[in-house]
Amino acid sequence: MRATTSRIMLLLLLATGPYAASAQDADVLELARQAAESGDYQNAIDFLTLRLQEDPDDWQARYFYARVLGWSGDWLAAAAEYDDLLVADPGNVDFLLGQAQVRVWSGKPARALPMLEVARYLAPGYETVWALEIQALREIGTDTTLRLGEDLSDLARQRFPDAGWHAEGSLPSIAPRSNREGQFRVATWISYESLDSGLPDWQSVVLEGDYRRLDKEAWYGHLRRTDRFNQTDNELMVGTYVPINPRWLAVAEATVAPDAEVLPRWSAMARLEVLLGGGWELGGSLRHSDYQSTFVDVQTVEIVRYSKSYRFAYSLHRGEPDNADTTLSHVLRLDRYYGEDNRLTVLYASGEESENVGLSQLLISDIETLSLQGQHQVSRRWAFLWALSYHEQGDFYTRNGIHVGLRRNF
Repeated sequence: MRATTSRIMLLLLLATGPYAASAQDADVLELARQAAESGDYQNAIDFLTLRLQEDPDDWQARYFYARVLGWSGDWLAAAAEYDDLLVADPGNVDFLLGQAQVRVWSGKPARALPMLEVARYLAPGYETVWALEIQALREIGTDTTLRLGEDLSDLARQRFPDAGWHAEGSLPSIAPRSNREGQFRVATWISYESLDSGLPDWQSVVLEGDYRRLDKEAWYGHLRRTDRFNQTDNELMVGTYVPINPRWLAVAEATVAPDAEVLPRWSAMARLEVLLGGGWELGGSLRHSDYQSTFVDVQTVEIVRYSKSYRFAYSLHRGEPDNADTTLSHVLRLDRYYGEDNRLTVLYASGEESENVGLSQLLISDIETLSLQGQHQVSRRWAFLWALSYHEQGDFYTRNGIHVGLRRNF
């Protein structure tokens, strides 16, 4: 029934659209190419959608579909298609190049570099890969990446002496760009957490935002109002991350809540991350949290592994509460990415932690946490955010929570 419907839709499209003259010997892929070459991306997408409904395993059509989505500026959908293609064939240089192009065109050139390095290694004679990597390095625009871009241009001149794209400003532009100066997003969260042991439930409302500048520096922050243990606290947080070079990233973050009874009165965090190559990343951070009459210092080490559309992370947290024993906790996190900004996350934590329960009273106990989180882009501008959580705080209480939110891209 589905195949019959798609054939009827194809015949109607061919009979009434601008490509009706080709209906007698309708090669859908050829018609899609004609439409794409003329800039009629929507018709090309329609042709390819019908083709893939009939044969979802037509990888030639699926690859061309991903390319047309990228050319049309629908980078979220294009990234999702390339994710699926790379799962099926992770060493395909065309797929790696296509996903890297989407990253560069959508204003995230640093995220394209690992794919381009692999593609250039697999296919050292592929000119377009070299050109895009040089473009990405120049668009990141740090002293280090500009120097690396010039070094790569010198090598390209030797390898491709007849090519004319080596010079500054002459690299090809294949697709339109938007948000060249950066991207601004705003989100709002509400959460409800139920506690046992006769303790009052928790509630919170969060308004957060972030601004990113083409993989240069980024700023983020939130306003949060919480009700915990019959205490209401209001908190302001601001943070920034700055790429030092293509492999090193620095992060700084601070919170302030002057009248807080449960949250820290203020806190500060500094973090460094380094890309080790081969999909590995290492990070370390220091955080100081100052409460009404006590404090906690936490050191964290994290190792991350990226594989295809998955991210696996393990972190070790060492806490040093004021006038109390050191605590250790472990966190395992698995992220599954589907598309540019869609994610499903499973998080598990166990060990010992300290928690403030108001009046500067720190509880130190065994903890166990399980959380399922997600964000799904429902349109180019809107995303739905959600989380379900379970937390055991030793013998003191068990907490079950639900969190929902909306994010708007500008």
